[in-house]
Amino acid sequence: MLVKWIRWLMGYVEFELVGGFPERFINSAVRDKINIWNIRKLKDGISADAVSEDYIRLKKISKRCGCRTKIVKKHGFPFSTRKYRSRVGLIAGAFVFSGVIYFLSSYIWSID
Repeated sequence: MLVKWIRWLMGYVEFELVGGFPERFINSAVRDKINIWNIRKLKDGISADAVSEDYIRLKKISKRCGCRTKIVKKHGFPFSTRKYRSRVGLIAGAFVFSGVIYFLSSYIWSID
């Protein structure tokens, strides 16, 4: 369960690999210490998941193996917050809310 949370916080991509030598691609990725999980065989290639930062390195490996990679779906915190980048007020409001909650929780409240 903890691994799923970490992967979600870092962001991961679901991708397909078509053509070339998929076995050689997997071996090269493991040799370069890139984590790939949820590997599934497709009709003309494979489908797998990888951390979004490692996907860039995987594209270089796929070129060496004569394969093409294509992102099927993006998952995780970085991708879900991308649409809120231009909303500065929302981010500022979240920080103010957190600050008020922190400040008010440092006191013991008693109601008579």
